[in-house]
Amino acid sequence: MLRTTLGRAAPLLAAALLLSACGASETTPPAPETGAATVSTEPTGGAPDDAEGTSGPAAAGTLELAAEVQPDGTVLVDGEQASFLMPSTNMVCVLRPGSVVCQIHEKNFTPRQADLAPDAGEGCSRETADGLVIRDGEAARWTCLPEDLRGWSSVDTGGGWVRPGTGSTREVGGTAHAVLPYDTVLRLDDVACESRRDGVECSDLSTGRSFHLAREGYRTG
Repeated sequence: MLRTTLGRAAPLLAAALLLSACGASETTPPAPETGAATVSTEPTGGAPDDAEGTSGPAAAGTLELAAEVQPDGTVLVDGEQASFLMPSTNMVCVLRPGSVVCQIHEKNFTPRQADLAPDAGEGCSRETADGLVIRDGEAARWTCLPEDLRGWSSVDTGGGWVRPGTGSTREVGGTAHAVLPYDTVLRLDDVACESRRDGVECSDLSTGRSFHLAREGYRTG
């Protein structure tokens, strides 16, 4: 079993992201540079460049985060939060017990109006929605997220589950981020996501709610 530490503020931020919508007046911090990304297997680096001004792992106190590979290859995380980048870096997902959100940065489609969350917030539209969320046992819905979640996939925050044998890292803007390799499943509690070459597939195993998200389209179940 592999163990590391995670700042207490990270789960609180993730909870807020999962339960709130993005208003038109909110400002999204700049995304990390992706042009100079390199793959590494040794997690290193400090806080994400885009985490400045938000609550983060520098807050007092830590909690334990553990991960182990199951016989079927699933990476099982024991903790309050686990986050990862897709290998393309175009999507990032945050898992918490009973909920999961994936943010997509470039998409070649517009979500259906019926799939926009009722509480998405003023100013959040089909065109601006960037997060697909499962929570409270409900079907997946689109919302607008208040910040770029890629900062929370750093190995110092929600990406702290990664180690050789459980995933890989990608250096973005001088910071190592957890990457879930293709054909790998990450599970936390009853929520799981599978990284696939045709997108990411996430589900709440306790309710059967699920979604598939890719640059070219999505589907919910």
